[in-house]
Order: sequence, then C-alpha cells, then structure tokens
Amino acid sequence: MSEQRIGLVGGGNMALALVRGLLASGRVAASAIRASDPSEARRKLMGDTHGVETSADNASVAGWANVVVLAVKPQLIDAAIRSVAGALSPGALVVSIAAGVPLAGLEALLPPGTRVVRAMPNTAAMALAGATGLAAGSLATPADLETARGLFEAVGNAVVVDEPLLDAVTGLSGSGPAYVMLVIEALADGGVKMGLSREVALGLDRAELAACFADEDSMSYARFVETIQPSLQGVVRASLGLASTFQDAYRLLQFAQDFADRSAAAGTLADDGR
Repeated sequence: MSEQRIGLVGGGNMALALVRGLLASGRVAASAIRASDPSEARRKLMGDTHGVETSADNASVAGWANVVVLAVKPQLIDAAIRSVAGALSPGALVVSIAAGVPLAGLEALLPPGTRVVRAMPNTAAMALAGATGLAAGSLATPADLETARGLFEAVGNAVVVDEPLLDAVTGLSGSGPAYVMLVIEALADGGVKMGLSREVALGLDRAELAACFADEDSMSYARFVETIQPSLQGVVRASLGLASTFQDAYRLLQFAQDFADRSAAAGTLADDGR
C-alpha cells in the first residue's frame, strides 16, 4: 500500500483504529494519511496521537487522496458524499463503512464511474482484532478489493463476500463479541462465587479464550474437549449438559440472526433517507 494516499472522511473511533493499525503494521507512513472531521477535538486527537495531517474540510482531504474512506455514521453519509463528490481525484477508490447503506445507494450519490467498496468492520477493530466483511460495487476491481482488504487487515481479519451476505457478517461478527464478553463475565462471576478475586477470574477467562483460538484445528467444541486431560473430559461434558449446550447455541444463532435482520432494516431506513 506504499503508493496509496488514504483520506479518511470522519475522525471517529473506527477512523482512529484504522490509522493506528495502518501505522503499527508499517503498511503506510503517517504522511500518506489525512483525515477530516468537523470536531476540533477529534482532529487534535488524531494529529497529536498519530501525527497525521487533519482538516475540517472534507473536500480537501478527498481531493488529495486516491483512496477515500467514508468513516461516518449512516445518517451522515448523504452529507459526507455531497461534500466530497466534486473533489474526488480521477480514479479514486471510495470505501464506505457506513453501516447498512447499500452499494447501490452509495453509487447513486457518487459521480458516475466511481469505484466503490463497502466495508463492515466490527468494534473489535478498535483493539486491532476486528473482523470486517467487504463487498465490491458494480465497478470495483479485484485490485480495489485487495486495497480495501489491506486497509482492514491492519485492524484484524477481512473477508470478501457478496453484498447480500454483509448482513450475515454483521450478525456474526458485529454481535459476536458482545455474546463472548457476556459469557466471559458469567464465567468470572462463577469464579468470584467460588472465592476467586474478579481480577484473577477474568485473567483465567482470558487465558481460556486465547487457548480456544491458539490453533485453528482446535476451533470447535468437539476438538477442544478432545485436548482436555481424558479424566476430565467427562466432567466437562457433564457440567455443560448436552441439551443445555444445544439450546444455548441455538439461542446464540437466533441472536445473530436477529442482529443481521436489524442491520438489514437499518440499511432500508438509510436507503429511504428516513
């Protein structure tokens, strides 16, 4: 990505995460990133913390960049696009992270011929451990997808899917961290009830979670139980309770589906301009 000039329209938490990840990964230098935001405090935070040039003028950032990231909330996307549409440099790639705003809606607002990629990162990106779904617009090329992938792999994992599946990505990766954190807190509560301090209980939970993902081959319940000391495998299975495990797993599936449905509904509202 050494030849890219990345312009961030919006200086919120996700924009800050992208800047931090890109600089930490060495993919680009601070001089290759500029950001705009109406808030002086946000501009100062980004400039002071990461050394990137900032501006209150979206158009100046968009005109300088050859990759423009629309890092604004869905209700602000129309205004953001209007502010940069006339300033985009020829051949610039536009990447949108506005949740629920479809590619067709983005392309309709941008100048004809603009190449667009839609991205759906999750909040874990702010810890540089995110999961992002990417979908190509009608004119986006494989090279454009690789450019977008490079951006979001700086803050975690990135996968390319067809746009209709972005809601499913949101349902899984967008809601997933909340469910995992709830499980961790519940396990910590159990540890505290048994006499551990909360600090110790949470530390043990985090170590257990890391162990689950240390080896991709062990990333399933059945495989993980097989790695446990044989004398304890029966205890684990009995403690979980097979029926309860299936019921809880089904509930998580329902929660993820509901999250995806709500994301799709949010996109419909954004597309209708409501």
